Amino acid sequence: MGIDLGKSRRYLQLGSAIILTSGLSAVVSGIAIWGILHHSSPAIASYEAQVRPSVFFVQAISSLVMWGIAIAALRAAIAEHRRSAVRFRTFAETAACAILVYQDTRFKYVNSAVEAITGYSRRELMSMDFWEVVHPDHRDIVRERGLARQQGESVPTRYEIKLLTKFGEERWVDFNAGIICLEGKPAGLATAYDITDRKHAESRLAMSAERERLLAQIASRIRASLNLEEILNVTVAEIRAFLQVDRVFIDYFTESGSSRVVAESVSPDYPSVLGWQIDRHEMEDICAMLEPGQVRVVNDTSQFDSITLKRCCEEFQVKSSIGVPISLNGHVFGILVINQCAAPRHWQPFEVDLAQKLGTQVEIAIQQSQLYQQVQILAADLERQVEERTLELKQRMEELQHLNEVKDVLLHAVSHDLRTPVQGTLMVLNGLRTKCCNDAVTLPKTVINCMIASSDRQLALLDSLMENHADKPALLTLNREPVNFKALLQDTLNQCAPLLERNQTAIDDRVSTNVMVHADATKLRQVLEQLLTNAVKHNPPQQIITLTAETVQSNTTPALCVTIADTGVGISPDQCDRLFKLYVRGLRNQHLTGIGLGLYHCHQIITSHGGQIGVNSELGLGSRFWFTIPLADEYKIENDHH
Repeated sequence: MGIDLGKSRRYLQLGSAIILTSGLSAVVSGIAIWGILHHSSPAIASYEAQVRPSVFFVQAISSLVMWGIAIAALRAAIAEHRRSAVRFRTFAETAACAILVYQDTRFKYVNSAVEAITGYSRRELMSMDFWEVVHPDHRDIVRERGLARQQGESVPTRYEIKLLTKFGEERWVDFNAGIICLEGKPAGLATAYDITDRKHAESRLAMSAERERLLAQIASRIRASLNLEEILNVTVAEIRAFLQVDRVFIDYFTESGSSRVVAESVSPDYPSVLGWQIDRHEMEDICAMLEPGQVRVVNDTSQFDSITLKRCCEEFQVKSSIGVPISLNGHVFGILVINQCAAPRHWQPFEVDLAQKLGTQVEIAIQQSQLYQQVQILAADLERQVEERTLELKQRMEELQHLNEVKDVLLHAVSHDLRTPVQGTLMVLNGLRTKCCNDAVTLPKTVINCMIASSDRQLALLDSLMENHADKPALLTLNREPVNFKALLQDTLNQCAPLLERNQTAIDDRVSTNVMVHADATKLRQVLEQLLTNAVKHNPPQQIITLTAETVQSNTTPALCVTIADTGVGISPDQCDRLFKLYVRGLRNQHLTGIGLGLYHCHQIITSHGGQIGVNSELGLGSRFWFTIPLADEYKIENDHH
């Protein structure tokens, strides 16, 4: 403040010193005159006697002047002291801020503003340490800085602190302290402005900003997420943290009249309401208290009239509560509940307003979730319809594909499998026409037998084709009998002779043993024809086809293993794995080996006989087809005898 309370005291000390000095001067002058009069010579004495009255008079006048000056200075000092004291007290007592002086640990002066702020009287304050009026949160720092300031240490002079009034109220002050000299010792002089209202305004602004942030955050979550459970759990957690309450939960009312808690955030010091069950009558009491859009605020739950609500509050230690109805289509769908369990609480208007706005956000989230569920149901139904339609179309496509495949197989069978017998018959007829000289033609019996056999083979192929492509495939019907394999092979080679001759293919027949097999001769001939025809057609001309046959043990049963090997282009491994399956190649893949139906039919015939069929091949090195066929019982007996 720039006011030294010791200045007036120094004026008084100066006046007292002047008076004392004047008095001493008068005394000294008197002593000097007395000495001269009693100890001087007669001449001197005569002279002194003449001048003594004058000297004494001068000394007396001098002393009186000094006394007058001293008294005037003293009066001026006293007047200045009084004026300074009056000015300081007038300033201090009329100042809007609190002014206080402390020395060591105690107050030396406090103005009326200090009394108004703290609630303590001046007498009470003068008997207290200066830090006792400070809130415990700031008490230590005020004590340390106040004492350090009196020791001459450099400490902050201005800061904001909280005071705790005599009535337990918290008040904020803007505190500013400096150092002065009081009675020759350092003392602290401080001012304090009450900024409680400003702090409360700042707190309200911060609370309002935080409230808007919370609402915006929850609204953003609702827009960004369709997971209702996640939204509700985040909402109750955010509300509990913001309002600093003990429990927040959301309760749904079911169609059966009961309720179900779907989200909760609760302090670990209090029980959870998850799994809370109430009967229908209790639910009716609760619903009767709720109206759409009306927030239910209870500062003290002990004032409840409802027995149901009292029981619930006692069970879950609820002392104060806010209930926000959640309405959908004008009906109460659920409730957002905010509980204070530690003690009753007087809910502030902004807290009630926030709860109501959050209830609206929860309603939006639930409506959005219901719409999303409806969309999901519609999407699932549409997806089901699409799947059903797709399956139906797929079945239709499979049927069409099957029909196309049957058509392709029939065309292929006609163009491939039936071509050889027809060509043989045509060759015989063309030969006869060339040899005949007139219209009458005489046919040898062998030629007629050959033509009949060729026709029989064509019929057998057609029958086989019908068997393989019936709606419900059945096992092949076999007319098994002992068959001389060597004779059957030779007959097949004769039938294929025109094809072999046209492609300049040589046959290396190494089958010399007259082995009897137990087989259907017609179908076994089809296998041999198919394998020979494939070896000729799918390889370049001038190839050598090697035929071998040897007895083996197949599945503990003696069998004949027949091989038909060529020196042609060979077959890739992946084609070998699929070669005996139906439609291994289509009509558009003529460059591949195998004919689809032919080898598939061969596989059916051999496996129906209880044998096996396969191929060993390598690209560029030719192919080796083999199959096994059971031996006839006569051969087994004869072989066992040998």
